[in-house]
Amino acid sequence: GEDSAPPLTMPEIVVGTLDFVAPETLEQGRKPDGRADLYAVGVMLYKLLTGRMPKGQFKLPAEMVPGLDVRFDEVVSKALQSDPDDRYPSATAFRSDLDRTARSNLQQQLLEDLGIAHLGKQLGISLSGGERCRLALLKVALIPHNLLVLDEPTNHLDILSIRWLEKFIREFTGPVVVISHDHRFLDNVSTQTLDVDYQTVLEYPGTYSDFLVSKQEERERREKSIASREREIAH
Repeated sequence: GEDSAPPLTMPEIVVGTLDFVAPETLEQGRKPDGRADLYAVGVMLYKLLTGRMPKGQFKLPAEMVPGLDVRFDEVVSKALQSDPDDRYPSATAFRSDLDRTARSNLQQQLLEDLGIAHLGKQLGISLSGGERCRLALLKVALIPHNLLVLDEPTNHLDILSIRWLEKFIREFTGPVVVISHDHRFLDNVSTQTLDVDYQTVLEYPGTYSDFLVSKQEERERREKSIASREREIAH
């Protein structure tokens, strides 16, 4: 009866709506374990990939989303098994498979964005300067960093790769130190400039163009100050 139905929100369940509840949770006398939580996460992953909820005899994500890596199907299918014994045994196992698939897809997307997707299929090839530079940028993008130091990063890059790099730097959450002679690139990524001049380091806020204006204004003030002192000495 209605009074004897188990509650939809239980201590072991991450999400308390019926769509996210694992089948065993609704069985009388059965205490769900952490694998019920993994079922709920599997539902969320399915919805994230397809935009829909996995109801009834649902199609796997790659059947609904053209071009989606079929390995996502394997992860979702294993997480959404009706029998908890057939699911992932732990969140660690679930995350390991998901991270591996997602990281592989991120790498392929970055290769395509940088125009070097063909390199993933070639072995023993001789790389051009531009290809070596783009592969170095791919490594930077894939490996987490707290700080980036880039020395002339636009050398050998075409315009599309430079635009990608600019976007990556703007979205990077940590500090980025850039040494470059590409004034347009500096204008598009810099928020402050360090000027090393006559053994003195001065910090200028704003873009590289802002720095040039400030530098010129400071030079004019210095010249006026020198001229004023010379006039005082002359009198």
